[in-house]
Amino acid sequence: MIEICKALMVDAKVIIMDEPTAALTQSETEVLFEVVNSLRKKGVSIVYISHRMEEIFELCDRITILRDGTYIDTKRIADIDMNDIVKMMIGREIGERYPLRDAKIGDVAFEVKNLNCPGAFENVSFDVRAGEVLGVSKDFDEAIYKAFIATGIDLPKKKNIICTIKDSAKEEFLPIAKKYYQFGYDIYATIGTFTYLIEHGVPAHLVNRIADKKNTIFDLMLTDTVDLIIDIPTRNNNLKDGFMIRRFAVEAGIPIYTSLDTAQALINCLEKRHQGDTSLIDITKI
Repeated sequence: MIEICKALMVDAKVIIMDEPTAALTQSETEVLFEVVNSLRKKGVSIVYISHRMEEIFELCDRITILRDGTYIDTKRIADIDMNDIVKMMIGREIGERYPLRDAKIGDVAFEVKNLNCPGAFENVSFDVRAGEVLGVSKDFDEAIYKAFIATGIDLPKKKNIICTIKDSAKEEFLPIAKKYYQFGYDIYATIGTFTYLIEHGVPAHLVNRIADKKNTIFDLMLTDTVDLIIDIPTRNNNLKDGFMIRRFAVEAGIPIYTSLDTAQALINCLEKRHQGDTSLIDITKI
């Protein structure tokens, strides 16, 4: 707000606002909007940069989409909706179904035959082909974490996690959520999950569903600060939300897990790695 006051003092004709509401309360945001609308009536041009789509629709006359540093298009707000914007942002339609994937599996890159470890296993044989990943360890948690690393998932980064958990899985999720919180993650959850976590002593932030106008899951995903999404959907009217969340997560490169076992395995191994108990060897460099 102070910077805006400075701009007014010099009689600026163009003002660029980059995520101006990021650190503002709701009441402060409302004041900002009043100022912006007042400036617009006086003929001041405003370039408003934001990932919060509801603000774009409320304030702007036109929207310009950039993707990967490339100009995509400029549209009048009156001529576009959220689906159009998301399509331009990710370069394709967001449907309710995953597209068919034609994964190319190559030649054998690593092969083991009749491997033995006295007291543990014997006569184990397998091969790994180009395009596949393999995690090998004495326990499942570490093995699956090594597979994560092989696919390029190297956590933690920003330590923000989105959770939307069906009612029947909330009790099972509770100790997992506690572990993520204790490890330093900020947990963002939709209303049902948020309420359950708060009632059971796990701090969380409320994030709205896609259909809501403000503070939605999409808004948070667009900030590029989300490490992980845990989405355990239920078969009700929110099923479409689940498809859209998973689709957008894939397009945005955000890991998304639909199994609590996987989420549990990941946090277990993150803890082990933090303690220095995980060894990583790239078999392609042996």
